[in-house]
Amino acid sequence: MSVRVWLGLVLGGASAVLLTPAVEVRAEVESTEPVMIKDINPSSSGSSSPAEFRALGDLVLFIAFDPQHGRELWVIDGDETRLVTDIFPGTESAISQSGAYLIPVGDAVFFRADDGSNGPELWKSDGTAAGTVMVKDINPSGDGNPLYMTAVGGTVYFSADDGSNGQELWGMNPGYLAGAFVPLTPSRILDTRGADPVGELDGSGDAYVLQVTGVGGVPSSGVTAVALNVTVVDGQANDFGGYVTVFPCGTRPDASNLNFVSGQTVPNSVIAPLSADGEVCLYVYGVADVLVDVSGYFVSGFVPLTPDRILDTRGSDPVGELDGSGDAYVLQVTGVGGVPASATAVALNVTVVDGEANDFGGFVTVFPCGTRPDASNLNFVGGQTVPNSVIAPLSSSGTVCFYVYGVADLLVDVSGYVTSGFTPQVPDRILDTRGSDPVGELDGSGDAYTLQVTGSSVPASATAVALNVTVVDGQANDFGGFVTVFPCGTRPDASNLNFVGGQTVPNSVIAPLSSSGTVCLYVYGQADLLVDVSGHL
Repeated sequence: MSVRVWLGLVLGGASAVLLTPAVEVRAEVESTEPVMIKDINPSSSGSSSPAEFRALGDLVLFIAFDPQHGRELWVIDGDETRLVTDIFPGTESAISQSGAYLIPVGDAVFFRADDGSNGPELWKSDGTAAGTVMVKDINPSGDGNPLYMTAVGGTVYFSADDGSNGQELWGMNPGYLAGAFVPLTPSRILDTRGADPVGELDGSGDAYVLQVTGVGGVPSSGVTAVALNVTVVDGQANDFGGYVTVFPCGTRPDASNLNFVSGQTVPNSVIAPLSADGEVCLYVYGVADVLVDVSGYFVSGFVPLTPDRILDTRGSDPVGELDGSGDAYVLQVTGVGGVPASATAVALNVTVVDGEANDFGGFVTVFPCGTRPDASNLNFVGGQTVPNSVIAPLSSSGTVCFYVYGVADLLVDVSGYVTSGFTPQVPDRILDTRGSDPVGELDGSGDAYTLQVTGSSVPASATAVALNVTVVDGQANDFGGFVTVFPCGTRPDASNLNFVGGQTVPNSVIAPLSSSGTVCLYVYGQADLLVDVSGHL
């Protein structure tokens, strides 16, 4: 006897869902008699054997078989019953006849599946193809074999084998950091090229108002701040140079997020507070096209502040010495600009003004005082004005130190502080391709560089990391080059930093991690890459 999906009663004039082992379902059935919703396996002797029906919001997820895809995850979404995604491509089954478990927790179901490459491992799905991913490759050398899953409160418990300890007790709480930072695959939410650029040369132009909530994966409510990458393209400026200020609309602060001169293309990352309407404003002193990519959002754990300048050394002595022998500048951060003593890290924008450097170039390292790490937050050559954003861990006394190899005036603006969810660390260099092959090809045909991030100073439980990525001696065609940092898989249409031939350019990135704890770095053009990690979520 074949099993199809049947369902449906109307009780008291309201439609109801009857979930039984022998049904093919739909969320709304307008019939007082049982009806077949979909013949998933229409062959004359075949059966789709649908099972393990689970409600997830307005969706119903279940397991079913068809000859083209094998046994896979399906979803009933309003009037549509469809395959979510072919986890094990082809006719092989990703999910066994029994033991898929399908445990709903929060906004996803967790289950056991085999994609044909990693063996049976822990997966989750929100009912969409993009939201169906392996949670973790528990046993990278074999089968993680998650079994006997159940959920208590927000925690999923199960048995699994990591290849070292045998089948043991495992668990995870998907919502543990849901109140902190939620990483997103980068998405471009503004590109003014092809329309009017933003700003006026004399600074009299209006700020550009950009709706952020409800766009690019950012929820329409409950968001306090977003992680953005903002790029000025072909900036035009007077002799004093131009700059961009990103702020939560309202009164524009006396602060800047990136600086440029005529002809420059300059990126910088920004943790941007949102207005009550979910907007940010972008003021340009000068004229420029602007690109904005969003890579995540905060709902708590990060307290946004209207940007406030807490250091400006212009008019006093610059910081550093050309030979690198200068002392680090110690800056008190807590108790200033709205930052309380309880803060563990702060979001800063650091700008080098009129840097002086030897032939090797100069750099700035921002660190929580104490021992200076072998890492950099921004790089410059003589005469340059260069910004970069930093999530800076604080010392026990609430200070940060700025070491300058070279000589420069420094501007420092604070835009928020971290209270929970983010674990700051002394910056650590985890990639330096100098001395080996550079990454990328001039025509963009090069492979992305896969970088293992978890496993050293970053734990396997991390979902995202704060990185500083630097292009060294970039080579590019006439259109320029760029770098995209993403959680491997499909490369998004977004960039984290832009460069032209000969440039050394830094930018900070809050980078989502893949299920195996990696990030991928794609270079359009060719460059050596430096990557420093300063914390994780």
